[in-house]
Amino acid sequence: MRTCCTIRSRAFTGKARSRGQSESGEMIKELAQLMRIGLSRGRDLITLEEELAHAKAYTSLQQKRYEYGFSVTWDIEERTLVNLIPKIVIQPLIENAILHGVRHMGEDGEIAIRARLSADGIESSVEIRVEDNGYKETDYEAIGRLLEGDEGSAGTGYGIRNVQQRIRLQFGAEYGLFYRPREGGGTVASIVLPVKREG
Repeated sequence: MRTCCTIRSRAFTGKARSRGQSESGEMIKELAQLMRIGLSRGRDLITLEEELAHAKAYTSLQQKRYEYGFSVTWDIEERTLVNLIPKIVIQPLIENAILHGVRHMGEDGEIAIRARLSADGIESSVEIRVEDNGYKETDYEAIGRLLEGDEGSAGTGYGIRNVQQRIRLQFGAEYGLFYRPREGGGTVASIVLPVKREG
């Protein structure tokens, strides 16, 4: 009887080890993806498709590393994938959605990443949204002041302020990052960019 249990125990250990090695391999690939997009051959602008690859690698790493149970959905209009976007602007928004939104919600937590061309029928802008269903109260006025460069907010929100500055330096003050409440609870972080493609 003991021998049988030992065999089962060894088999279980082998499977666990195999699963661990497989997960480690995936994490290494995702880290490589993060580094590759981060470098981007010195380019300031990359396609949304490349930026999403970076964001997906980051999100997957966070879920594996901390065993977060939240779900993630990607709802991307195909026409937006070739649009040019400053690199590493979606990842900080996902990071905020995790830390300030769904981190302690387990399987009830939801994050959705969406990208759409402007709905007015004219291809004038692209909107990328990171939505969460977090339950914490959010001070949207304070976030607005932070994004507009309120010096009183120094030392906080560096990530999103950096995103805002880089977008506006590249495209002008009519574009950028905006926060609002999500219908049904939670937060929507919205990036609005001009339609801009390579060539």
